[in-house]
Amino acid sequence: MNPTPSSVHIDKGLTNVSTAYFQATDAYIAGRVFPNVPVSNQTDKYFVFDKNDALREKARVRPPNSESAGGGFRLSTDSYNAEVFAWHVDLNDQVRFNADGGLNLQRSAARQCTDAILRQMESDWAATVFVTGVWNIDLDGITNFEQWSTDTSSPLVDVETQRVAILKSTGRRPNTLVLGAEVYSRLKNHPDFIERIRFVSDSVVTREIMARLLEVDRLFVAEAVAATNLEGETAAYGFMLGKHAWLGYVAPAPALEEPSSGYIFTWSEASDGSAVAVGTVTIDMPWLRTVRVESQLSWDVKITGLDLGAFFENAIS
Repeated sequence: MNPTPSSVHIDKGLTNVSTAYFQATDAYIAGRVFPNVPVSNQTDKYFVFDKNDALREKARVRPPNSESAGGGFRLSTDSYNAEVFAWHVDLNDQVRFNADGGLNLQRSAARQCTDAILRQMESDWAATVFVTGVWNIDLDGITNFEQWSTDTSSPLVDVETQRVAILKSTGRRPNTLVLGAEVYSRLKNHPDFIERIRFVSDSVVTREIMARLLEVDRLFVAEAVAATNLEGETAAYGFMLGKHAWLGYVAPAPALEEPSSGYIFTWSEASDGSAVAVGTVTIDMPWLRTVRVESQLSWDVKITGLDLGAFFENAIS
């Protein structure tokens, strides 16, 4: 047959579709769980008022013609250290100017850099907050409670028990719950939740319904995924925050004389972005005939109230 399909068409890159596994930005929760505290210096201190002084009964009856009872309060300091995190992609002119129409290399590089920063913050938050041996209440589903992956377990009771325990020791009602993606997937099908809503018209356990049943204002599901292999090894993937859960009180916003389980201190002067919004810059390097796309952000994930959180390790099997 003449002409043939190959003689009338030369393959080229499409301009309206390509595939890439960039993580959706809303899958990263670290920048939303703890409030952000913008700071002008990389290191500094903040004041810590003694909890026992604040919660102890002190006022006394004042008889006529006598002085009032009185005293002071204890004050200490703690500190933060906002490390600078950065990642770049270099694009030389020969590559940039030779790229097909379906490629916008600078835009793709910017997404790579932004994702690298968000991924690092998520990892840092997990290593600081979502681990055993940190919080005053530290429970293991293997030894301390029945794992929620079994139908006979009692996740509602387990969370309520620790909710009351935190309230009792701090005077603050836990308002935030963080669940690993697989933990949430199991809980929404757990008999505890199914039974509670079986007579409700909406028979699906949503995040909003689960939060209401667990009496928390905010419920986060950690859906960020990471490659767990080293470069060059066989590819392997997993959820970054694992099969755990965390319950705690988080201040709605940074404030004076208010407790919070944690904050993220961001050094504004060293960050390309503001707060926890990643900023990206393009740096022209004419001596190399190269353009560098770079993202940078400076932060310190800081636990500021060990008694305001409860960690459920191995919540499911």
